[in-house]
Amino acid sequence: LHFENGTVVALGKFEALHRGHRALASVAAELGQPVLLCISNVRETLGGAPRLPLTAPSDREEILQSWIPHCKGLVVRERCIPFPLVRHMPPYEFIAMLVHSMRVSGIVAGRDYRFGHQARGDSNTLLHLGHVFNIPVKVVDLVSDSESDDPHLGVLDPHFVPSKPVRSRKERISSTKIRDQLLARSLDHVAWELGRPYCLTSRLDPIVIESLTNTLNCFKADAKATTMPPSTLFNPSVPILFSPFSPFSPFSPF
Repeated sequence: LHFENGTVVALGKFEALHRGHRALASVAAELGQPVLLCISNVRETLGGAPRLPLTAPSDREEILQSWIPHCKGLVVRERCIPFPLVRHMPPYEFIAMLVHSMRVSGIVAGRDYRFGHQARGDSNTLLHLGHVFNIPVKVVDLVSDSESDDPHLGVLDPHFVPSKPVRSRKERISSTKIRDQLLARSLDHVAWELGRPYCLTSRLDPIVIESLTNTLNCFKADAKATTMPPSTLFNPSVPILFSPFSPFSPFSPF
C-alpha cells in the first residue's frame, strides 16, 4: 500500500465517523489530500468478541462525501492497515513505514492517539518523529460534546438539524461513548456527536418482513425521518435505513 504524492493521513480507528473524526479530516485537508488511515481488526486480534460496526460499510462513502464542505472541497478517502501487520512495530518503525513505504506527505492525529508496540507512542512521540523524518505532523485537540461547529447536515436526512443536548459536564466525543449512548437509547446525544441522525442499515428476510410489517409501519409513522420511500421499505433486496428518532425501535446494532 502506498499513496500518491500529497497524501496526508489521519490516524485512528474511525468506527463511528463522528464529528471528532471529521475534524481530523478537515485538518488533513489543510495539508494535502486527506485519507483516513484505519488500523483494522484490533479488537478481534486482541481476543475480543466480534461486534457489528456502528456505521454500516455501505454508508461510509456517502458520509465521507458529506464532509467535503469541511475539507476544502476535497473528497476524503479511507484505507486500512490490518492490526497484525503493525502490532509489534515500535513507534519509530511505524512512522518510517508511513513515510518511506507508503509515501505519505503528512500525518494528523488526535491528542489522545497511541501507536506502536504496546501503545508506547503518543502525540508527543508523533511530533518528535515528524521532525526526525522531516514531515508535517499536526496534533488535533479532541472535540467535546459541548462544542458547536455548524455541523453539515449529513447524507441521510438533509433537513435534520441536530439539537445540542443538555450536559452536566464536558466529555470528549468517541465511538465508545456513542455505542454506550445507543445502548441507553440517548439518540439526541448520538445525533449531536455524529453531526447527523444515527442510521441503522439492515437486510430482512421476506418471512421476517411479513411478521414485522405492522411494527415497522408503526415505527415509520413515529419516526421523524426515514430515507426509504414506502415502495422500497419492505423490499428484501434493498437495505432498510432508519433514522430512529422515536421512543421505541425494534432493532439494535448490538
